[in-house]
Amino acid sequence: MPVQHLAFLEDEILSAAELRSHLGLGPDEADLDSLVDGYIAAARAQAENYLRKVLRRQRVLAIYDCFGGSRIELPKGPASSVEKVEYLSPVGNWVEVPEADFQAFLAISPGYLRPAFGGSWPATIQAPESVKVTYVAGCADEAAELPPDILQAIRLMVADMFINRGDEAHKQKQKGMHPGAEALLSPYREWF
Repeated sequence: MPVQHLAFLEDEILSAAELRSHLGLGPDEADLDSLVDGYIAAARAQAENYLRKVLRRQRVLAIYDCFGGSRIELPKGPASSVEKVEYLSPVGNWVEVPEADFQAFLAISPGYLRPAFGGSWPATIQAPESVKVTYVAGCADEAAELPPDILQAIRLMVADMFINRGDEAHKQKQKGMHPGAEALLSPYREWF
C-alpha cells in the first residue's frame, strides 16, 4: 500500500541553534545552520527508519486497494488521530465515511480502523487505490516529549555527519548508523 507524507505539523525536533554547542560551533558560525538543519532532518529520518516509528508529527495519507475485511492497519505510527476515511464508490465518486461509522484504535502500534460495532465497510469500486485514510502520526507534539535517549542519539548522528562530511573512507567503513546512537535507540525500536 502506498503511503504519502502530506505535511509536517511542527518544526524539526531539534534546531541548529540547539546543536551549535554540541558541535563546538560559536555564534559567529551561524552560516553553517542550513547545513546542520539538513543533517538534523537526515538523522531524524534515519532514527525513524531504525525505530520503525514516526518522531516528527506529520499528516499521512495511506492508500489501499479495498477495505480488506474488518481491519485497516495504519502503516506509519504511532497514529494520534484520523482526519478522514474516503472510498471510491461503485459509481466512481469519492465518498467520505462518517466518523460515526468507524472506530479508531490508536493506543497500540500499529493503529488500526474497524467499522463501528455491528456495521461493515461500504462497497467500493473494484479498482486499485480505492480507499484513502488521512491521519496524523508522530510520537510527540514537542521534542520535550521524546525520551532524552532518542534526542541524544540524533545529536550523535548529526555530530558524526558534521565531523565526517565528505570523508569517503568513513562512508565506506561505516555500515549503518553511529554505534552509540544505535545503542541509545535500540530500547525504543518496534519489533514487528
